[in-house]
Amino acid sequence: AKYKDGQFEELERHLTVPEDFNDDTKLAAVRLSNDQQTLYISNRGHDSIAVFTITENGAGLNPVEIVKSGDQFPRDFNITESDDYLVCAHQEGNYEITVFKRDTNTGKLTPTDNQQIAPEGVHVSFI
Repeated sequence: AKYKDGQFEELERHLTVPEDFNDDTKLAAVRLSNDQQTLYISNRGHDSIAVFTITENGAGLNPVEIVKSGDQFPRDFNITESDDYLVCAHQEGNYEITVFKRDTNTGKLTPTDNQQIAPEGVHVSFI
């Protein structure tokens, strides 16, 4: 959206789930990679993460992929400081923590590990 004189103007509209998905879903976490080149959005219901690259110096988005989050109701995720990994916590299901390897060129995600459990995970931070 573009903001001017107290008004927002829609610039683009994108889906975060496949067009043929008709069940209930809600957005949860929205995070920008540390290099500010990729936007990630989790979908609770579709149980996925939508990936977009930033275009036009921040004025546009290019859909890259929608990947399954690894469990149910992905509530929050975060990206490591190095931008190499995305870690996703789930509020329902088996409460798995899914670790994705992040391609720093394309933003694409590849699941690497979901061996850890965090009951009703609602926030991911690195300490």
